[in-house]
Amino acid sequence: MQRRRPDPLNLPPEIKTSYTLTNAGRFTEGDLTISKDGLTISSPAPSFSSAVSSIGGGADDSTRALDHDNGVTSTSELTLADLEELGVIGSGSSGVAKKVRNKHTGQLLVLKVIQFDVSSDVIRKQVTTELRTLHGASHAHVVKYHQAFFDNGAITIVMEYMDGGSLADVLKLHKGLPEPYIAELARQILSGLMHLHKDLHVVHRDIKPSNLLLNGKGELKISDFGVSGQLTSSVSNCLSWVGTVTYMSPERIKGDSYSFDSDLWSLGLTLVECALGRFPYPPPHDAGAQLGFWELLEYIVMEGAPSLPKDQFSPEFCDFISKCLLKDARSRPSVQELSRHAFLSMHKGKGALADLLPGKPQL
Repeated sequence: MQRRRPDPLNLPPEIKTSYTLTNAGRFTEGDLTISKDGLTISSPAPSFSSAVSSIGGGADDSTRALDHDNGVTSTSELTLADLEELGVIGSGSSGVAKKVRNKHTGQLLVLKVIQFDVSSDVIRKQVTTELRTLHGASHAHVVKYHQAFFDNGAITIVMEYMDGGSLADVLKLHKGLPEPYIAELARQILSGLMHLHKDLHVVHRDIKPSNLLLNGKGELKISDFGVSGQLTSSVSNCLSWVGTVTYMSPERIKGDSYSFDSDLWSLGLTLVECALGRFPYPPPHDAGAQLGFWELLEYIVMEGAPSLPKDQFSPEFCDFISKCLLKDARSRPSVQELSRHAFLSMHKGKGALADLLPGKPQL
């Protein structure tokens, strides 16, 4: 079968914004200033357009202080010199994540280092939007933000260390999770998304197992170590999009406008993967098929949405997934509506996520 290559992904057009970059390395754009000394934002309650925002973590109120006299929100006195590098825990084409320790408190943290090309309007807009979002978020199910720096052409973001790894790591250990654990995963993800959608008006745009982190207490928190993969204008010139595109909603792949409901599609695919122990594409009846990059994009847009085998899963779970994976984005429920779904209430308190971590008995 000859497949037609879908049109390239279209992201929001570049918006020309003014900025300054001093010889000392201090970058300023609007109310945001970042340098080797840290990040300062001169508006305490940022608001973002859902169509262009992304998220990588949350803010820790204990590390932020508001100067009410001039409206400046600044972070704590943490500096890069306070941090001892312990090792690299992740890397990509444009950045790296390192595990570090605060020399004074012993607290473990993560450094996310992103190469920052200030000459690109698209990259500059998306990175500064993420910094504002990181700085403004504060929620139990969003990874906590501590500080950010700009030095030698790179943005360094200091965030909470999650010692349980990612949901992607969990899925390598367990080939298919029982429903009570999936319901608890869904409950915590939805709780974090509600904060992003309702309080910050932010679309995450990259919900997938590797961006959902766990700690030893069984707490799940939304993060994003793949921002560099979102900094291109189209899929056609950046194959590193593959890991993200597979969880994208059909409307995003087509280049249509999108909103909060795009995150729910990604959530649905993630939960189906948790249930089946495999990525939902291609579907089980066509599991032997090898879909190339463009074939996968076309399949997601043109074919029916994945579904769960009704003889293997509860009607409530199947209904929950079907609502997340409605092809018509306008028909998908809101995060608030999904949070009240019977699938979550029927399994409430039955799946401790700490049981999924390495070292625990196999389910």
